[in-house]
Amino acid sequence: MWRAGRGAAGLLPGGQEQPAEFEGARVVEAGSFPCPGYSSVPLSLGLSPRIYKHVKDWKPDLIHVTSPGALPAAGWLYSRLLRVPLVASFHTHVPAYLPRLGLGWLTNGVWAAIRAIHRAAHLTIAVSPATATELVEAGACDRKAVKVWPKAVDCDLFHPSQASQDMRARLAGGSPARPAPRLDGPLLLYVGRVSPEKNLALLRPLLERVPGARLAVVGDGPAMQDVQAELAGAPVTFLGRLSGRELAAAYASAGKHATLAKAGMANCNIFVMPSESETLGNVVGEAMASGLPVVAAAAGGVPSVIGRPGTTGILFSPGDAAAAAAAVRQLAADASARKRMGRAARAEMERWSWRAATRELLRRHYPAALAAWRQQEGGAWALARQAAA
Repeated sequence: MWRAGRGAAGLLPGGQEQPAEFEGARVVEAGSFPCPGYSSVPLSLGLSPRIYKHVKDWKPDLIHVTSPGALPAAGWLYSRLLRVPLVASFHTHVPAYLPRLGLGWLTNGVWAAIRAIHRAAHLTIAVSPATATELVEAGACDRKAVKVWPKAVDCDLFHPSQASQDMRARLAGGSPARPAPRLDGPLLLYVGRVSPEKNLALLRPLLERVPGARLAVVGDGPAMQDVQAELAGAPVTFLGRLSGRELAAAYASAGKHATLAKAGMANCNIFVMPSESETLGNVVGEAMASGLPVVAAAAGGVPSVIGRPGTTGILFSPGDAAAAAAAVRQLAADASARKRMGRAARAEMERWSWRAATRELLRRHYPAALAAWRQQEGGAWALARQAAA
């Protein structure tokens, strides 16, 4: 936003060591508390005179909240107090997660909160066509009041050139003190939260159907102990949470790159995504940008990221471990197909930079929100004048 010549400021839940500034935008932390049942996620109401003063001093032209969560309610209140438009974007499919977390009884209440904030917004933004349709069908917004924001990936960071022999050895189960075991099959990579909603139970039957396969899991979460127990005895490496260039190296080092080929480390490698509840699937885009063939469940926003199934990735029926394994075996047996798919995936992601996504917000979505707000405000003033007369 700042690079596009527009000012921006952000209000975020505290407790995660947020920077005071990010990419030119000022960041203010609000007091937070751990999300019940998911303590690694902070929640914040953001309701205090101190926070309101910060928002007021920013003199915003509009307020953009990310849903669902507790903070959007503060965004709604401040937008009304300051008389500016409210934009709400939907990023995390909490209602789909709740049953897998044993909290299905909260689903109706969470949907009610989502509907409240999106109906109050002057524009709803969904990160994929599938998510936009679901929001409309759930009564959260009208079809004309929702726009799809294009996917975006940092293609400079997530790039095949980030591959390293050391990271490749870590993914394959090696360490500085112990060489990686020889791989007789594909190296599979999963990146994301290790939590019930990610459907990681599919990974063991997938591995059992692919001879010689090994799995690397990058991420952490509340289900780590359960997943480790489920995969006990299987050829799996858990690397924990990675970020920045280390994460980029994990993606690229799981792919086939010249640096690894020269070292004799470039047997076939595939990214697997079993989750059925992604509003978009950022990790899928990051894997594709890194030149990695993707095998993913055909659910949520993931198909819109892959774009051209069969060319830029392979989709399988959600929950079907046999179909997922068949796709992995198909790619493992065809080096030229993997190479073509990795290149096509990279080319697809190069079309979706953050610069292009920001331009879409500034030129289309925010002006649409301003227009809807002006129309609504004009109607309200007309009614007030009629009542006064």
